Amino acid sequence: MLRRLFSLAVALLLAGTLGACGGAGSDADSAMPQPSSGDRVPTSGGEPAAPAPEGIEGVEAFVIPSRNHTQAALEYDHLPPAGGDHFPVPGTCGFYSSDAPPLELLVHDIEHGAIWIAYRPDVSDDQLATLRDLVAREAKVTATPFEDMDAPLTVTAWGRQMPLETVDDPRLPQFITTYRNGPEAPEPGAACQGAGVPEVASPSA
Repeated sequence: MLRRLFSLAVALLLAGTLGACGGAGSDADSAMPQPSSGDRVPTSGGEPAAPAPEGIEGVEAFVIPSRNHTQAALEYDHLPPAGGDHFPVPGTCGFYSSDAPPLELLVHDIEHGAIWIAYRPDVSDDQLATLRDLVAREAKVTATPFEDMDAPLTVTAWGRQMPLETVDDPRLPQFITTYRNGPEAPEPGAACQGAGVPEVASPSA
């Protein structure tokens, strides 16, 4: 609880200083939205389109219909989301085993060119250790637990997604190299810092 309260405080401070999506004149000064007490707002998490053309087997391309800032708590129709509307503040990239930033912040990260690895909580300790090491050395990568996935891991960039059985799949570093700060991301040079206190920090890029 203290970690989450600290994360919210950091986000409030950063909301006035981080550049917002869409450049000057947008909602750069919006505060971190508080958890909604009402219903979540349905929204698109991306629409599967076709195998991605970049040449990595198993990567699916998604059409992302919108990427608006919102204060509303969202319910994405595709999980894990491959893009879409999101909170005005991004999450802080790194490895999380608990207290991960909400999906609405992680979507903001991938808009900034970050890579998000969602992992099922039942993956082995060895897999988690490998994942921590990967996040510690790879810039702009976040790893968070995620329930109810068919595959043990799902790696996501803006408009691109791939399920994986193991962390040591050679396609994972290919995915990171290909899509981190890639042209698919609307704002590939923006920071991956905001709300959240990761157990292992991902380097800046």
